[in-house]
Amino acid sequence: METTPFRRILVGWDCSANAENALRTAACLVAGSGGHVVALAILTPARHAETGEERALESATHRRQAEDRFEEVLRRLAAETDARITLHLAESRHIATALSNYAAEHGFDLIVVGRHGEGGTLRSGPGKVPQELLGTTSTALLVL
Repeated sequence: METTPFRRILVGWDCSANAENALRTAACLVAGSGGHVVALAILTPARHAETGEERALESATHRRQAEDRFEEVLRRLAAETDARITLHLAESRHIATALSNYAAEHGFDLIVVGRHGEGGTLRSGPGKVPQELLGTTSTALLVL
């Protein structure tokens, strides 16, 4: 059995290609160790829905999109890794704070997030969420 300093890894899940890369990296880090990767989708409350019914419909749509995309990626990863990977969903307007708090509350060793902007290139910087995480989390952070 391989050893890794990371047994519990939290991945910020937003259905993007960068999030898929973060999930794949996290799975590789815990592969063979019996570790666990949790993809956390932070669903932001509907901003433009006027009724409770519209808010509920928008929330259900976002939830379904996050779950469907996760299942699609998980099927591909199953051929690459033996890591235990699950999806959790939460709702918050403050994504970085929600990720940081979740990691602290549930004892994660590492947070892995994808960078955004210009295809994730280094010249575009880490993106808003990773930048905010740098200032709010005490958990180790890997930005891809």
